[in-house]
Amino acid sequence: MLLHIGANLSAEVSPMARLFDPVCRMLEVAIRATVLRHNLIANNISNVDTPGYQAVDIRFEELLERVLRGEVEPEEVSFEPLARQPGVKLVLESGEGVRLDANTVDIDREMTKMVKNMILHNAFVKLLGRKYSTLKTAIRGTL
Repeated sequence: MLLHIGANLSAEVSPMARLFDPVCRMLEVAIRATVLRHNLIANNISNVDTPGYQAVDIRFEELLERVLRGEVEPEEVSFEPLARQPGVKLVLESGEGVRLDANTVDIDREMTKMVKNMILHNAFVKLLGRKYSTLKTAIRGTL
């Protein structure tokens, strides 16, 4: 089962947002997406012992590709409310070893996903920090 979420096309681009290049805006989208994925993974882990619980994940990579291709403006992307947005896929994970209680959470898989997501998040934050540092240097006129 897939639920589609993603771009909110009614958002306006503020004059301040135009100051930053598309890479900065795309990195902001990626950071918000990794925060959302972290929350979903944490929810999966907290429901590891809930009978019938289906693990959930979000696929936002396709949306980031669309942002990079210019099909969607970064300012148009919003992850709230989750269920009403087209573009990113919320996926119910089937799990390979479904337990007798029909719970599909595999704690090892969830912990691995959390670590990978944390590495991605930290990389995006570091890259965005470097972009802002470059902008700050340009404004000050110093190297």
